[in-house]
Amino acid sequence: MAIKAGFTRQDIANRLNQFHANLQEAIVVNLIALGEKCVNWAKDHHTYIDRTGNLTSSIGYIVIAKGRIVHRYMFEGNGEEGKKTGEAYIRKISGGHTNGYALIVVAGMQYATHVQKNGRDVLESAEIFAEKELPKLIKRIEKALKKMAK
Repeated sequence: MAIKAGFTRQDIANRLNQFHANLQEAIVVNLIALGEKCVNWAKDHHTYIDRTGNLTSSIGYIVIAKGRIVHRYMFEGNGEEGKKTGEAYIRKISGGHTNGYALIVVAGMQYATHVQKNGRDVLESAEIFAEKELPKLIKRIEKALKKMAK
């Protein structure tokens, strides 16, 4: 008596493809959440005086998956120049990411580095925040994967 499978090779391929798609979605959703948290952190905890609103308005992020921008933060604030500069800067630096996933957080005004070097917090504390949050993000994705595998 032979044992007969109740599934086909296509069933296995479909299940693996769905698992892969769910994994990709979980990574992107979690990176978007982390990007939002980083931008909010940077805007809430900065230690510079933003007279024009441009520096704060130039803070934003994008999420890239396999070389394609899958989420773009809409730059916000009362500094119109900052919003335009932030958007242009993030577009400029996003092209080098062609493999895997990336969360890119920027302060787009050209003087942001100068402000940071002079002891004012622009993105530094947001970066430290992200480094602490990343292990939690990975655990959430791992937990989601375990659920999907069942």
